[in-house]
Amino acid sequence: MMHLRRLRLVCATFAAVMASGCATTGWAETLSGQANIRPAVVKVDFTSDSINPTIVEGDAGIAGRAVTIDDPARVASISKLVLAIGVMRLLEQGKLDLDRDVNDYLGWRVRNPAFPDTPITLRALLSHQSGLRDSVDYIVPLDGSLEAVLVDPKAWELDHVPGTYFSYANINSPLIAAVMEGATGRRSARRAAYVFRRAIWQKSVNCCCAMAHLYCRLKALRR
Repeated sequence: MMHLRRLRLVCATFAAVMASGCATTGWAETLSGQANIRPAVVKVDFTSDSINPTIVEGDAGIAGRAVTIDDPARVASISKLVLAIGVMRLLEQGKLDLDRDVNDYLGWRVRNPAFPDTPITLRALLSHQSGLRDSVDYIVPLDGSLEAVLVDPKAWELDHVPGTYFSYANINSPLIAAVMEGATGRRSARRAAYVFRRAIWQKSVNCCCAMAHLYCRLKALRR
């Protein structure tokens, strides 16, 4: 039985993003001519009040120096795992319903323009069957409007009824985050951090790391 005061976590940000091939294509192409760059690996031991690096090896990308424990790394799609855990926690608490129209939580209307009578649900968003597509910029700036982005017909797949057709789209995640915010009144990042900390203390770290690793492996196989 793992002691709550002593948990080991292999940083998924470095292991998955830098080692398992889940980084963006542009980043990989940037490094393609840098044969001397060593893969970065960072491992830490942490408790409720301390973080101690045990492995810090390799190079900090194209920065031309060794990686350090304080170097940021692109979390990328591992954030989807954290987001999904947050949704399921809220589902357990009765604050979210997988099959309810997300408009009930948002306070603004989301519809596929080709199927205006079909509600968009969290189940469809989480399973990438919402009909949303990455034909628009899914990185919405802090002063931007997700509502305005989703009004654009280019954001939608117009040939299949939402909930019936799978197609991976990153833009599902910002909408899921907005639903969480609408349901709780808290910023999604803070809510996810709170939920994930609780998940850690409930000894689900190993499971989360394994799921993140599996997710990255499956994503690499799809390419």
